[in-house]
Amino acid sequence: MSELVVGFQVGQRVTVMEGPFMTLEAVVMEAEENSTTAKGGIVIFGKTVGVTLTIGAESRVIAEFDRSEEIARHAGATHYYGIVGRVVAGADAGRCIRVDRMQDFAETPEERALAKGDMIRIADDPAMEIACRCEWVEDWAAVEETLLRDGHRVDWQM
Repeated sequence: MSELVVGFQVGQRVTVMEGPFMTLEAVVMEAEENSTTAKGGIVIFGKTVGVTLTIGAESRVIAEFDRSEEIARHAGATHYYGIVGRVVAGADAGRCIRVDRMQDFAETPEERALAKGDMIRIADDPAMEIACRCEWVEDWAAVEETLLRDGHRVDWQM
C-alpha cells in the first residue's frame, strides 16, 4: 500500500505517478510546509532536470518541467496576441507571424476551460494561409523562448 502524501519536505524522494516523468524518482529541493506543490529535480541521463511537483488526485505525484525562470525572464514582455507581425531576422525573415491564444478560439465555457497554450503561426501571407507553419507553446514566455531559439526578431508594427 502506498504512503499517503500530504505535503512535501526538502530532501524527500518521491516516485512520479503521472505526467511526462511517470515512474521516475524526484528529489524535493524547495518546499513550503504542508504545500501541495514543490520544486524538485529528476536525474535524466546523468543531468538533473528541474521540475515542479504537484500532489494530484488520490495523492499521486505529478511532475512537470519547472518553467519559473523562463516565466520570470519574460515577465515584462509585451504580448502581441492576434497581431500580424513580420519576421525581420532569422531563418523565416520576410515571413508573417501571428500568435493566438487557444482560449480565444473556444466557443463554449467548457472549451475555454480546456483550451491551453498559444499557437505561433508563421506563413508567407498575413492571412496565415500560404505555407503556414504552426507551433503550440504553453504561454507568452514560451513564445519569447521560441523566437530566441530560432533567432527571430519580429516587427510587430508592420
